[in-house]
Amino acid sequence: MIAGWNALFHRPGVFQADATKSATWNRGAYLSKVLGIAAPATRRATRSAPSGKTLTRRRFAEGWEAPALTSLSQAPIPWSEDELFAYLRAGESRFHGVAAGPMAPVLKELSALPDEDIRAMAAYLASFNEMAVDKAAQEALATKLKA
Repeated sequence: MIAGWNALFHRPGVFQADATKSATWNRGAYLSKVLGIAAPATRRATRSAPSGKTLTRRRFAEGWEAPALTSLSQAPIPWSEDELFAYLRAGESRFHGVAAGPMAPVLKELSALPDEDIRAMAAYLASFNEMAVDKAAQEALATKLKA
């Protein structure tokens, strides 16, 4: 299926770094957009090429929901860079659950990447989160939701 998708939608090109962003952000953009590492569920769920915009939307892949990883998420606690890192590194986030379905094997493959690459992808994805909150605010929201 991926080969078919690539034949229909992959457009080879040279990655253009954004000079207004950090080296870490650009590395994350490269990994996420050009290689598609952070967006395999999006690739499978949409008939258009992955981009920052498609990474932010809730999609369905192989019968599984792939929720948005940004402020478009319907989760009561917003994603942070640290939670994105934990999710991409270990396949689980304290506030967002465990990767399952088609995302589980993708995250297993990410385990071969160094932490710096995972951190870069988390930084890139977090940049689309308009509702970002710090760790203390996340903990406060979690405590409030438990009550």
